[in-house]
Amino acid sequence: MLKPLVRQMFRLLCRALGGLTNRRIFYLPIDRSLRPDSTIAKKIHDLFAECMRVGGVLLCQPEHILSFKLMALETLSASPSFPLSQSLLDTQRWLEENSRDILDESDEILSPKYQLIYTIGNQHAPDGESMRWKLAQEVFDLVKAHARDDRYKGSLSIEGSTSQRFPQIRVFTQECGEHLLRQVAKHTVFWDLLPSFSFRRFSRIDRQTLFQFITEQKIDNTLYEKVTSICRHQDDSTSNTSTALKPILLLRGLLGHGVLLTVLKEKRWRVDYGLDISRSMLAVPYRAKDSPTHRAEFGHTDISICLTCLTYYYEGSHRCPAGSMLLTVVQSGQPRP
Repeated sequence: MLKPLVRQMFRLLCRALGGLTNRRIFYLPIDRSLRPDSTIAKKIHDLFAECMRVGGVLLCQPEHILSFKLMALETLSASPSFPLSQSLLDTQRWLEENSRDILDESDEILSPKYQLIYTIGNQHAPDGESMRWKLAQEVFDLVKAHARDDRYKGSLSIEGSTSQRFPQIRVFTQECGEHLLRQVAKHTVFWDLLPSFSFRRFSRIDRQTLFQFITEQKIDNTLYEKVTSICRHQDDSTSNTSTALKPILLLRGLLGHGVLLTVLKEKRWRVDYGLDISRSMLAVPYRAKDSPTHRAEFGHTDISICLTCLTYYYEGSHRCPAGSMLLTVVQSGQPRP
C-alpha cells in the first residue's frame, strides 16, 4: 500500500475483514531507524508466524519490505557469523516462502521512479568530485545560449531571459530536446567551449569519435575501446594526473543518456522539485505545487546535481543558508538514507 493511503486502507480492512470474517489485520512498520537485537528479531518472526497461523493480512508499505530485507543484508555484511544476521535472513526467507503479495495502486508501487536509498559506510564525495558539478553548470550555460534559437519556438519555453538571470527553460518535445543537446555537444567538442575540460588536446579525427561517443546512446564495444585508447594516449602524453575519460563519460551521461533531457523536459520547478531548507541544501522531490516530500530524495547523483543547480539559478542564492555558495552546497550535500 502507498504511504498516503495506509490509514484509510487499515480502517477499511478492519471493517470489512475484521468483522464478519474475523480476519486479523497486522501492521508492522519497519524503517532504517530500527536497531534490532536478537529479541526484536524473534518477536518479528513470531508476529509473522502468528499472522500465517490465524490467516491474517499484513498491511505494509514497499519501504517496510525493502528496509527489512536490506537490514538483514547490512547485519550480514558487518558480521556474517553473528546470530542476529542469520535470524533476520531466516525470517526473510521464511516470509518469501509463506506469503503472497497483493498490490494496491500497482502502477505507482512498481514505478521505477520509486526506490529505497539505503546507504552503508561513511559519506564521501562522488566520483569525479568538483568536475561533476563544474561541467554540469558549464553545460547549462551552453543550453542557455542555444535555447534562444528561433527554431525551437513552440517546442521550448524560455522565461525570464535576461543577462543577469538564468532563464527558466522547459522542453516540450523529445525531438526539440535531442536537437538542442546535440547542438550543445557539437559546440562542446568542436568549438571547445568548456572552461573545465578542453578538447583542443584531441585531433580532428579523435573529436569526431568522441562526439559520436558522447551523443549516441547505444554504442558497440569497438567504439568504447577506441575512446578509452584515445584518452589513455592523452593521459600518457601530458603531465596531468587526472584521466580524460571521466569528463567524457560525464558528458555522455548528461547529453547522450538523457540526464539533461529528463531535467529540462520531465521535471518542473516548484512542482516536481525544489528546496526544503529545513532538511537539505539539495533539491528534493515535491509531491505537489510548493509541497516538498518529507523524506524522499533524488537517488541519481547527476539528476540531483542538475536539479540543485537549476533550483538556485531560478530562486537565487538568497535561499541558501548563511550565504553559502552553490558549489559548496553541491559538494557538501550527499544523498542520505
